[in-house]
Amino acid sequence: MPDLEARSVLRQAVAELDDAKETRRDPHAGAQEPEVADFLRQLVAEIPWGHNLLILNKRSDAAGRLYYLGATVRFGWTRKVLLNQIKADAYERSLSTGKVREQTIS
Repeated sequence: MPDLEARSVLRQAVAELDDAKETRRDPHAGAQEPEVADFLRQLVAEIPWGHNLLILNKRSDAAGRLYYLGATVRFGWTRKVLLNQIKADAYERSLSTGKVREQTIS
């Protein structure tokens, strides 16, 4: 009988571990390609945190946020310049002139 009881306890422990793994998984794990996630992580890490917060607070669309992240890294914008570019709708202007293709991150 102890063998049967040990098996039962072992099965229960394995089931609990499987349940714990399921709850720890990131709900957005399959939402983005790994390359896209790595690219975004790199962009976000290359600019100061205040710049990131400004972009997050001023822009709600993913494509616009990506544009301003990349432009800040590429052109070395200060926070004031970034704010002025956002207020002047630089992303929308670049779309209308054909300098930037619209991209979506999903």
